[in-house]
Amino acid sequence: MSMHKNTEKAVAAFLRNALARRYAADNLRRYAGFNGLSDTQLENLRAFGLHYIYPEWQDRCFQQKAFDALTGLLGNPMRLKPLVAVALKSMFRFGRHLPRAITAGKQVIQAFEATRSLEATIINTLAATAADTEKPSEGAIIESFKSVSRETFESFVADMTSLMALMADRKLLDTGYQMLKDIGAAMERRQESYEEIERMGMRYALQIMEEGLALFSNLDDDVVGHAIAAIPQVERDWYESMTKHARS
Repeated sequence: MSMHKNTEKAVAAFLRNALARRYAADNLRRYAGFNGLSDTQLENLRAFGLHYIYPEWQDRCFQQKAFDALTGLLGNPMRLKPLVAVALKSMFRFGRHLPRAITAGKQVIQAFEATRSLEATIINTLAATAADTEKPSEGAIIESFKSVSRETFESFVADMTSLMALMADRKLLDTGYQMLKDIGAAMERRQESYEEIERMGMRYALQIMEEGLALFSNLDDDVVGHAIAAIPQVERDWYESMTKHARS
């Protein structure tokens, strides 16, 4: 854990609460792109964000460990070797969809990294101006938001939008899900070769994809497309509101 634990926890809680507010149905109803979604469907979208993009602190710590473990595993060819046969079977089954599925998997990790980058900018600004003896006030966090450049924020918006577009691409997501399920089952059969956190990480990734498949499963593609196209405006309006408060 970082020496700035109090600051990290306060910033994570602030950003989580901000996401909860801007994705509340009454706020989303201000944007025409969400007109095709019911209040229940809007609440499901908000719940997905609060569960996976900005989870509670304990879940967030687990998420970081799980993603770090999976990233380390994927970057180690020797440890991946026993899973190659399973991956080849998936390649045969999913053919032309597989390269896009692999790219999509990287996009998911990028989207979570983007939230961390936004957070780190704010934490570093707070750490430079205050000791970590107590958690920073909401006012101090808002003030530090002016250190988030437009470029950093637009990167966050692009990755958030890519994540939601991936969740809405049923064919692609299902391909990636089935492939990871095959690999996850192979890892479970070789427990002596894969650490518990690695297997938990794989189960967690599958859980995210299951929730993603359920999120838009009963919606028309046009309805989903309009909703996803509206997300950048929701995010940019929040950024403008935050930086305006920081300047005033």
